[in-house]
Amino acid sequence: MKRHIKAGIHTEKGKRLVSYMGQRIEGFQSIPAVLMDRACKISALSFLALLLGAHTGRQAGSPGLILWSALICLFGMVHAGHLLRCGERQDYEIVEGVVYE
Repeated sequence: MKRHIKAGIHTEKGKRLVSYMGQRIEGFQSIPAVLMDRACKISALSFLALLLGAHTGRQAGSPGLILWSALICLFGMVHAGHLLRCGERQDYEIVEGVVYE
């Protein structure tokens, strides 16, 4: 029984995929913890809004509610992606200060 596998193509694609993933991981490791934390919280809340809105919209028979919850989720995910991209490119400004009460 012969196997017809193009080993050269698969190994080349695998090597490219591994190198791409390595570059992406290095980029994410350079993101400050504050931006990463905020992006994770925004993503989680956006997904929660989608789940609750879809469930409530389905129970109430309101396609408008489902649409609005999907749009809110999309906006949140885009915002979280923007934060991660800014952190990866180091396109942010650090402001330090003291707060008096």
